[in-house]
Amino acid sequence: MRICSLRFKNLNSLKGHWKIDFQSQAFVDNGLFVITGQTGAGKSTILDALCLALYQQTPRLDKITHSKNELMTRGTGDCEAEVEFAVKGKKYRVFWGQSRARKSALGKLQPPFAELADDNGKIIASKVSDVLKQVVEITGLDFSRFTKSMLLAQGGFAAFLNAPAKERGELLEELTGTEIYAQISRHVFEQNKIVQAELKVLSAQSQVLTLLSEEEMAQLQANITLLETKKSENDKSVKALELAIRWHQMAQSLTKELAQQQQQFDQAQTAMNDFEVDKARLQLAEKAQRLKQSFEYLQAVTEKCLQLQSTLTVKQQQADQLAEEIKLQAFKVSELSEAKEKVFTRSEKQLTEINKSLIPLDLSIKSTEQSLLEKTQAATSYIEKIDQQQSTLLQEQSTLQDKQKHLAALALKNAAQPTLEQLQKNLPLVEHQISDFIKHQHNQLTLNNKDKQLAEHLSTQQNIHATEQEKGTLLGQQLLQAEQWVGDKKQQIEQLLSAHQLTDSSQLNSAINQLYNEQQTVSQQIQLAEKMALNDQTNTKKTQAVNLLKTQHQETILTLQKLKDKGLILKQNVDDLKRLLKQEQIILSLAGLQQQVQPDQACPLCGSLDHPALENYQPVDDGNTEKRLQNKEEELIAARSDYAGVQSAYKAQQDQLSDLINELEELNTTQQALLAEWKAAYQQPYLEQSLNQLREQLPELKQTLGKLSNVQILLQQFNEQLQKAQNEAQQLQQQLSAQQQKLNSCEQNIASAKADINANAHQLVQESELLATQKQSITALLSEEEAMQLFDSPQTWLMTQQQKIKEFEQDKQQAKMLSEEIQQLNQSVLLKDQALNQIKAASSELSAALVLIDAQLSKDKQQRLEQFGDKPQQVLVDEIKQAQVAAEQQRDQALSTQQTLLNKQNESSGQISSLNTQLEEQQLEKEHQQSLFAEKLAASDFDDQKALLGAMLTESEINQLQTLQTTLNEQLISHRSKLAALAERHQAHIKQQVSKDSLTELELKLASYMQQNEDINQQWLTDKATLNSDKVNQQKQAGIIAEQQKRQQHAEYWQLLNTMIGAADGNKYREFVQGLTLDNLVQLANQEMGNLHQRYQLKRNQEDKLALQVVDLWQANTVRDVKTLSGGESFLVSLGLALALSNLVSHKTQIESLFLDEGFGTLDGNTLEVALEALERLNASGKLIGIISHVDALKERINHQIHVSKGASAGFSQLAPEYHFIGSTASSDWTDS
Repeated sequence: MRICSLRFKNLNSLKGHWKIDFQSQAFVDNGLFVITGQTGAGKSTILDALCLALYQQTPRLDKITHSKNELMTRGTGDCEAEVEFAVKGKKYRVFWGQSRARKSALGKLQPPFAELADDNGKIIASKVSDVLKQVVEITGLDFSRFTKSMLLAQGGFAAFLNAPAKERGELLEELTGTEIYAQISRHVFEQNKIVQAELKVLSAQSQVLTLLSEEEMAQLQANITLLETKKSENDKSVKALELAIRWHQMAQSLTKELAQQQQQFDQAQTAMNDFEVDKARLQLAEKAQRLKQSFEYLQAVTEKCLQLQSTLTVKQQQADQLAEEIKLQAFKVSELSEAKEKVFTRSEKQLTEINKSLIPLDLSIKSTEQSLLEKTQAATSYIEKIDQQQSTLLQEQSTLQDKQKHLAALALKNAAQPTLEQLQKNLPLVEHQISDFIKHQHNQLTLNNKDKQLAEHLSTQQNIHATEQEKGTLLGQQLLQAEQWVGDKKQQIEQLLSAHQLTDSSQLNSAINQLYNEQQTVSQQIQLAEKMALNDQTNTKKTQAVNLLKTQHQETILTLQKLKDKGLILKQNVDDLKRLLKQEQIILSLAGLQQQVQPDQACPLCGSLDHPALENYQPVDDGNTEKRLQNKEEELIAARSDYAGVQSAYKAQQDQLSDLINELEELNTTQQALLAEWKAAYQQPYLEQSLNQLREQLPELKQTLGKLSNVQILLQQFNEQLQKAQNEAQQLQQQLSAQQQKLNSCEQNIASAKADINANAHQLVQESELLATQKQSITALLSEEEAMQLFDSPQTWLMTQQQKIKEFEQDKQQAKMLSEEIQQLNQSVLLKDQALNQIKAASSELSAALVLIDAQLSKDKQQRLEQFGDKPQQVLVDEIKQAQVAAEQQRDQALSTQQTLLNKQNESSGQISSLNTQLEEQQLEKEHQQSLFAEKLAASDFDDQKALLGAMLTESEINQLQTLQTTLNEQLISHRSKLAALAERHQAHIKQQVSKDSLTELELKLASYMQQNEDINQQWLTDKATLNSDKVNQQKQAGIIAEQQKRQQHAEYWQLLNTMIGAADGNKYREFVQGLTLDNLVQLANQEMGNLHQRYQLKRNQEDKLALQVVDLWQANTVRDVKTLSGGESFLVSLGLALALSNLVSHKTQIESLFLDEGFGTLDGNTLEVALEALERLNASGKLIGIISHVDALKERINHQIHVSKGASAGFSQLAPEYHFIGSTASSDWTDS
């Protein structure tokens, strides 16, 4: 990652808009640069802007919100920061900004806004949170990693070096992204726990399953075979009974249907008799139908004649009107031709005048306007130059006056300080004298202070001696009391043990452990007994549920049988009705032949002349049979649906019964397992009264155990008190010995303090004499007033004089520069004044020329307006040509209309001739048809045309009567056929009687056999379920064993992995990886420190795995803690670590820029030189390196500098003018909103 440019506005003291382009030639030539300036000027603000744009926060402040922004320059309404950076050769631009309402300094803060875009201008993200996520994803650096590897902020330079071991580990995780190893450690621990639990569950499941023996399986199989044989015999009897019952039901149904069919036949015969009147109307209408076609054709020919006569009259009227229109149009064509000739003559004259006068005049006006425009622009340019030159001249004159005033002030100031030059000459000697004076004055002050301290020390030691004597006496008394208390506690312990017939505490602990074990055993027995009792209760409830379900199952079987019988009867009825319907359809198919049979005529089938059945024949009606068939089919569908519903309930009951039986088997298996567990654990059979006995025994054990536990607690308290008393006695004995040593030490300290006081008094006399001598030497060099000021505050006086001399030198240099600048400004003002006069003269000449050109232009425009108006030349020409075209178009349109009218006249004449011919032909056809119709009417049964029209019926009326006649005949035939067929079926069914028993007797016998089958089915289901359950259990056990073997290998793998890296808190693997990461970091840091300074190397502390130590290679490889490093040493080591951290995170992002904030002030000259050489080597490898510092040596060594200077306004700073940003920004759409 490389920072390409930084742009920011109104941040902290840096008011205004600034941009630093790190790709400019200055930075390319000098990749190592320094940011300098006074303390508080705003050097670190530049790095704050860098962090703010990338991560929306700074090392010195939390994130900026819509309610809090301490970075925005006071008195401004907005602030922003923008960074262009490159990652893996691709450039990005990230922007952050915030403003106040209406950009007023007093407005309310608005929410921050941000944007991230690539080098093509494509917006990647525009939400604040999304921009931050995308920056971290693209760079591979979050804020913490960025400020520890790429930007080392003020105050955090040595954060990693001095961090505690635990915090250092967390920093390593965060920097390298190795948090996953703690998650892996916790996952391994949890997974091993789950796998081991699953293995235990499989083992328990294998022990619970109970399988049948081979003898039990053989017995069950024999029972099933016997039940199946008995059920097969019963099924045969059931089928015979069902057949007899169905015969009775069919006989009853046929008798009922026979009566219904006789009633339907009688109704059909009555309907046929009622149709005789309509039958006569139908026969008359059929005769009239033979003349209908001739009559309708005659009517159509008559109507056609009338239509042709009407059309011919209309066409003749239209022809007369068209002839009149042709005369009028011929006159109009003549008039328009004359008008066209006049327009063409006038247009030719107008075009000639335009070419002769208008075109030359327009060209002259255009040329004059262009000349006027050029002269006007030149005049405007002269005016701007005059204004600009006058402004520049005034500015330089003002600057000249300011510099002259400044020069005069400096001369006046230097004249008031005539002694400064002499002081400047004597200053080195005075500085030496002041140094000695300060030294002796300091020594005297030190000795005076030491004298006071020694006196205080002597007094303190004397007081301590008296206090320690009192403490010794008190400790002796306390020791006697403590020894007496120890004896009392030993006596109390012996009395307590004796009262409970115990010799020592070990016997008491043994008795308590024995009672506790007995209590645990009894509690476990109670729990097991309660489980078995609960299991018995559940077993009883399940057995009752099974019995109830069996009763419901039996009732369902009876319902199924009844529905099955009903369905068979309905099926037989449907089949009978289908046969009857087929017979009726055959009879209806012969109805046409039957109608052809006439009295005394031969039959078309047999040729007989006698037709005895024709008189008694009744037509068959198959509609009633179809309706009955449909009803029976619907009843059959409903019966089948009911049967399917009951059968579904029957299957559900079977499944529920099977599940209950399986649950009973599982309960029995569980009960057997619990009994076996009881017997194995307690070596005695389980009895129902065992639970009550155990419940009575448990309180007694608890009570006895409680008493002994209280004794144990009391004995423990006595022992603790005894131990405490013995410890206090021992401590008092040790304190008494130590007190005696303190008294001896105090006596020695008192004697030593008295000797020190005497020696210090002698030194104080010597220093006072030297100080007096030094004052005389200084007084000889200075005036008495200056000497008194110096003696009061030597250091302040010296700094003041040095500052005065420095200012004096600066004033002299500044006066020289001002003189040179004033001379240059005088020359510049003279030249600019001459240039201004020349420009004014040229401007006056141009103004006179403009007046003449404007007068000529006005004259030409007035002439054109008078002759041709204000329309352009082309418009006038177009209007003339449009008038010609319009006249010609009107004449042509009139000619076209005239031709169209002539064409219509010819077409109308042809149509009239054709209509006359058609009318003559239709008149002849009408007369012919009238003659033919009169002949047919005379030969018919109708007297006249009126009688014919009265007999005619419509087609629908005829079809309706014919359909009704056919329907009545077919119904009569159908009912007669059905009645005969049904009577025949009834007789045949009576002859097929199966049993002489009544229907009630047969139904009772069937119910008995069905009950036997149900009992057999129930027993068969029970035995089959037992076999199936055993088979499932065998499969389950085989599967569990196979799964156990498979899981065992899996569990061993996880257990081994858990032993190596697993931990509930994840620390085992995390600390291992952190140690490896720290080893890698130390190796990288030592490589960097070898380039910085070959004296120091880092190593890991073997006792504290994540702690660091420093090895001093110049002191026989002495190992010491990093906290013992001096400020300069700490800076070098921290710089090596920072460079190593940058290399460490390079797996995510290659670090190509490095910024360091302060830290160089703690280095001496040699060490500073070493650090700079190392940074220059880094810069030579292609890295951009920026340093913030106020150290003078850095300013001299590093060529390229960004200077932050405090401005004239209080509290504001500024950069050099080349960094001032002027122009639009990529984010102007935000800042303007």
